[in-house]
Amino acid sequence: MIKGSEFIGLPIKRENEKMMDYRVKDLIYTNNGSTLLAFIIKSPKISNRSTKVVPFKKIKEIQREGLVISSENDIMFSHQVPEIQEALINPIKVIGFHIYNYHGELFGIIKDTIIEKKRGNVIALVISKGIIDDFVEGYSILPLVSYIEFQQDRIFLGDHELNTLFLEGGGLKKLLGIE
Repeated sequence: MIKGSEFIGLPIKRENEKMMDYRVKDLIYTNNGSTLLAFIIKSPKISNRSTKVVPFKKIKEIQREGLVISSENDIMFSHQVPEIQEALINPIKVIGFHIYNYHGELFGIIKDTIIEKKRGNVIALVISKGIIDDFVEGYSILPLVSYIEFQQDRIFLGDHELNTLFLEGGGLKKLLGIE
């Protein structure tokens, strides 16, 4: 498992070779937000006129040092892969989604995703319930399951589903050894 934010800034490298001059700029999710589809990449030497991407299925290995691909042919323009182009036209920006209960009350905001390394499935969401709660309790983790209803910029959950949240275990309570 890896947090989605940990991909940002990672370099791209070919198998058994040095780093290439590309870094991950952003993530592209499927239209239901449940799978990491591709990485938007950038290079300081190349103009950003058209978006270059590496589809998740082209990644051979995820390392601390970077994302490993087979060859430079794994780097594509977004228009070469219709599913990726569609996701860029109608993006799902999971980070920043508001989470509401069915009564319309704001519960929290998605701060990050937790992604399975092998398949790119989003298995959980990292939730902020507010500065004070985050400071004292730490972030909450919401396992991604079928009852989560993604809309344009928000998610609706029932009260029962909100009870499936569990604390990441950070915050002031952990630091002070309280609980």
